[in-house]
Amino acid sequence: MNALQSENLIHKTKTIERIQLSRVTRFLIFLSFILLSVVMSADNGVLSSSKKMIVKDLNLSDSEYGTFGSIPSIGRIIGSLIFMKLLLIENRKYLTCICIIINGGMFFVYILTKNIYILFVTRFIIGVVRIYPHIYIPIWIDQFGIKSLKTFKLTILNISSPLGQIVGYAIGTFNPPEKWTHSFCLVGILILVIGSFIFFTPSKYFSSKYTFIGYHDGEKLVQTTNSKTKHSIFSSGEDKNENDNKDNKDKKDEGNMIEILKSKTFIFSSYTRANFLYIFLVIHLFITDYVENGLKIQDKKEILKYYGLASLMGPTIGGAIGGLAITYVGGYESKNSVFVMIAFGIFTLIDVFPLATTSNMMIFSITLFGFFFGGGAILPTIMGYAISSIPKIHKGAGSSLNLLISNLVGNTPGPIVYGFINDKFRDKDPTIAWKVTMIYYIFGFVSVLLACKFRYNDISSNEKNNIEKVSYAKDEYDFEIDDDIKAIPVDEEELKEK
Repeated sequence: MNALQSENLIHKTKTIERIQLSRVTRFLIFLSFILLSVVMSADNGVLSSSKKMIVKDLNLSDSEYGTFGSIPSIGRIIGSLIFMKLLLIENRKYLTCICIIINGGMFFVYILTKNIYILFVTRFIIGVVRIYPHIYIPIWIDQFGIKSLKTFKLTILNISSPLGQIVGYAIGTFNPPEKWTHSFCLVGILILVIGSFIFFTPSKYFSSKYTFIGYHDGEKLVQTTNSKTKHSIFSSGEDKNENDNKDNKDKKDEGNMIEILKSKTFIFSSYTRANFLYIFLVIHLFITDYVENGLKIQDKKEILKYYGLASLMGPTIGGAIGGLAITYVGGYESKNSVFVMIAFGIFTLIDVFPLATTSNMMIFSITLFGFFFGGGAILPTIMGYAISSIPKIHKGAGSSLNLLISNLVGNTPGPIVYGFINDKFRDKDPTIAWKVTMIYYIFGFVSVLLACKFRYNDISSNEKNNIEKVSYAKDEYDFEIDDDIKAIPVDEEELKEK
């Protein structure tokens, strides 16, 4: 097989090493991450479809059931703080494997006991270890992914979560209700089976020291780059002394939360994500309860049909169309992407009002599809905004902080607040909690506008800085690199001399 098709070169800090990464293996790692994200989200679907039996067996009120559903989010908050530091280690493979094993293993506790306190602790541990893949996968994509595919891959990652909810809902629907504990065991088995590929993957595919830059075509080194400035192929766009100074500064600033929180784009992008996740988790956990009591439809398979199509196809089509639209205008690193984001934000805002008030199942399903569509279109890019708005050295800590915010003001309070309102007002109006949750998106829409505003300012500032760098580079180097990705042949003898 031609080396150009099968292998890629990776770049190590300050030196170019002949370490080959298989394209097939990198693709399989990405596929494993996506499938893991799917099955790790399946437990919420099982919870929703088996709500009646779980509440009965564990003797829970709606607020207690909501707390049971949000306990993993509390674990994710703690996990975000833990992995914020652990992600600074050089190789992340073994940490990834440990989290997968613990996550899968915890689901077998359900068949051993129905003690509510033990199950609360179990779900808390699941939340702690589950946050790690959610932190690391976007970093892995950003590190090893080709720039033109990063938005697409983040879109697929975003779709995996609602897909997992449907998989879990289907497992809980077709499995006998009294065997809900077995449904959780099946989720654990799937996690361990899919994670087994990661166990046997070479550690170099998880090293923090490397980043994909190009490939070897069998005769000469070909370096892939993407820059709007003129720069040296040996210094990656920066003078060696500048790199040394930058490395020293990075060591001082490593993990500095203040540096991350200075980015207004990061703050509002993170809250936008949290707002959507707040509403999404409520939908996934309480959809059966709302449809049965609010819309008066009791057939669970009927609910699965409408809910499944809406929550699966909505974010999938929204993510695909949103990803294509963002990619068409230049990706989330383009200034034009903010106008696309605002358009999707307005569409979602218009859609949320009939979703909150309709009593017709068909209209409900269509508007539910619309809300998932809007969220699917917005979330991958908003995640890209957050991660790309902070310095490279802070990306690990920034990804952790992003998820910390998402769980602290998103996933965690959503089911608890819904359950509390439902307990208080169910007899008077069983739709109140649902209406309050849907209207909450108004704050998310305002956050979308602010995130886009500050992202636009960031990109404009970067463009101005790049113009100044081009002027400087013109005096230093005698070759040019176009805006688009180019493959630059490099003479190996010249490389050795350098």
